[in-house]
Amino acid sequence: MLCLDDAFGVRPPTNGRIMRNIIQGANYIQSHLLHFYHLAALDYVKGPETAPFIPRYEGDYRLPKAVNDAAVGNYLTALAMRRRAHELLAVFGAKAPCTPVFVPGGVTETVDAGMVQQGLKILDELIDFTDNVYIPDVLAVAGLYEDWFEIGKGCGNLVSYGVFPTSDNVDQTLGHQPTFLKRGVWTDGRLETLDPQKITEDVKHSWYADATTGKQPAEGETEPAVHKEGGYSWLKAPRYNGKVHEVGPLARTWVHGVAFVRDLGPKAFSVLGRHAARAVECSLVAHAMKTWVGSLVPGAPAY
Repeated sequence: MLCLDDAFGVRPPTNGRIMRNIIQGANYIQSHLLHFYHLAALDYVKGPETAPFIPRYEGDYRLPKAVNDAAVGNYLTALAMRRRAHELLAVFGAKAPCTPVFVPGGVTETVDAGMVQQGLKILDELIDFTDNVYIPDVLAVAGLYEDWFEIGKGCGNLVSYGVFPTSDNVDQTLGHQPTFLKRGVWTDGRLETLDPQKITEDVKHSWYADATTGKQPAEGETEPAVHKEGGYSWLKAPRYNGKVHEVGPLARTWVHGVAFVRDLGPKAFSVLGRHAARAVECSLVAHAMKTWVGSLVPGAPAY
């Protein structure tokens, strides 16, 4: 949508910018809860011998019984919390998933006082669960799976494009709108300013002609080479300054300088480090959203 704003030469008014942030933030929350509880937690938490916890593979179960049983309950509660996050999205975005309200220049919904009150109520529930259940559960797992901090290092390089604009206007010093989580690049142990011109597409293992590799996306070429030796995909692989970089919650929180993540040092670049980054980002976004919802002006234009 930001690309369409640029293409049409329009910029959302304040309500539109904030509502986009809220809609996207609600999706972040439900996605982070989904990732930990409903995609990953059963690697560590042993559910009861009933559906939907069986059939299952045997995980690496180390949690004491009382902690494990509480985590099973939290797994179920997280389903309700994900629903509440979708309801929050629907308050401002009509429906979830796949909201239809995004348009160039903002959103099609108009805020009223009831939406603000409803949004704040749901956010209180989500913040309470994130801070008092989600983060403690991640810490409980981390305390018993120290060796999992050594698994899943990845490339060690990170890119964050910056998310959740905090101003309607471009900051001339930054060259872009300031964002709640900052833009930047972490390459070979150093923090750098992001230069979009350094983003290129690699086709070494793609079914495209080798002559098209290394081009900036705006100048990219699509020349099929279906019998190319070593090719296995129709996707092009993005590179930053010629190197592999990682994006996502770890990249955003590390580049932003979140102490909870940075203090992990090399351990952040691991399976558990990524869980920790996702959990703390969920909390940061949820708290910020309460401020965003409270700053909406009922009846003001949103596109």
